[in-house]
Amino acid sequence: QINNPDSPIIIEIKIGDDWLKFHTKNSKNKGIKDPSSGIGLAIIKRRLDLLYRYNYKLKIYDDEDIFRTELIIHNIKSL
Repeated sequence: QINNPDSPIIIEIKIGDDWLKFHTKNSKNKGIKDPSSGIGLAIIKRRLDLLYRYNYKLKIYDDEDIFRTELIIHNIKSL
C-alpha cells in the first residue's frame, strides 16, 4: 500500500557535475506476488538503453523484505 506510514517509499536524487544518481527503497508486500511483476522493470531497462546507451548503470536489489534500485546516469552534460 503506497500511503502506509509504516512502509514508506524512500526516493533520493543526487546530482554531480556530470552525473545523476537516483535511488529508491521500499518494503515488499508479504502477500502473493502479482504475476505481472517485473514487466515494468524490463520496459524501464529497454528505455534506458534507448535513451542513454552506455552512459548509465542500473542496479536492482530484490531482497526478501526490501526492494531497492540505484540508477546512475553519466555524462549528463553531453546528453
